[in-house]
Amino acid sequence: MRIVSPYDREARRAICGNTGWSGYLVHVTETCETGPQANLITDIATTGPTRGTEALPGIHIRFRDRGLLPRQHLLDGDYLSVSLLHRSLRDHQVELVGPVKASGAWQSKEQTGFTRDDFTIEFDQRQVICPNGETSHIWLEPPAMAPYTVARYRPYSATRAPTGPPAPAAPPPAP
Repeated sequence: MRIVSPYDREARRAICGNTGWSGYLVHVTETCETGPQANLITDIATTGPTRGTEALPGIHIRFRDRGLLPRQHLLDGDYLSVSLLHRSLRDHQVELVGPVKASGAWQSKEQTGFTRDDFTIEFDQRQVICPNGETSHIWLEPPAMAPYTVARYRPYSATRAPTGPPAPAAPPPAP
């Protein structure tokens, strides 16, 4: 832990995009109506440097407690994940609208394995189907890992190895 302010021991270093600062994040939610109605700020949360995906469940709980849950919630990409799209609809009947970040996994960049985008997620059945057609046998939503979901598969036997993108060709033997 690094103290960034002698006046506030809870302040932390935060980075959002290309901007960095010491302190806190403020999550502001407002109405988005068409017509002559005024837009109203409906929620403000000051947090340490957390991801938007970590802040969103708390925002929805505060909305619920005040009877202000919207039918649709327009968000920027920092607040969206595949898991939250489903959980918000299931838990609060709130449809999330916004861009979901593409996978930036090293497997995608190097084309040496599978990424999240290669799997089929079936939230209603609480299962994930891998590119080989195998179905997960465990589905967990541990509160400590919110908003993430854990899906696990049975170990492969020696006769059923996973397939994937072709491995890079080996260099030819030296003469």
